[in-house]
Amino acid sequence: MEHSLVPQNPPRPRKEYTHFSAAALLWDHEGRVLLQEREDKPGVTYPGLMGLFGGAIDHHESPADAVKRELREELDLEFGPALDPLSVYGAQPVFLYAAEYDLSQVASNPALAYRYVFTACLSDAQKERLVLREGAAMHWLSRQDLARQLDRVLPLDLPILSHVVHHMVHPPTVDITPLPP
Repeated sequence: MEHSLVPQNPPRPRKEYTHFSAAALLWDHEGRVLLQEREDKPGVTYPGLMGLFGGAIDHHESPADAVKRELREELDLEFGPALDPLSVYGAQPVFLYAAEYDLSQVASNPALAYRYVFTACLSDAQKERLVLREGAAMHWLSRQDLARQLDRVLPLDLPILSHVVHHMVHPPTVDITPLPP
């Protein structure tokens, strides 16, 4: 049974959140997901663990703009000018999931974070042009490989990646036609 996490409308976070981030669950047509291995250097939390590509949402940005900026900065990946987070077509990243996290174990002050996750299926041409600009490595993992490595996944991304392992058979879009090169 295939499960969908795509809601009718993105949830609105409550006011007590202090950190906002956006990330991308990127798939290929073989059903593999792309993960970033975190660097082992000062200032990087959870060094050596793997997670989705993405990062903080700047004050002037929407979650969709933030994920596009992060993908450009981290992978040299460009999307077209329009990004509809409620789209269910493969031409742009699709809003997939949002969750809250308690960052008190990694932040100096207790903090609640809110993470938006978008998804997109990349064409072979896009995959060939990816350039790792942030992180120690990038890994394309099948669901089976991901299942064996869930203990190496960032706590922030564990709920969505566990869902991928246990419930999703295909990339979570209605039309998984790859993005144009």
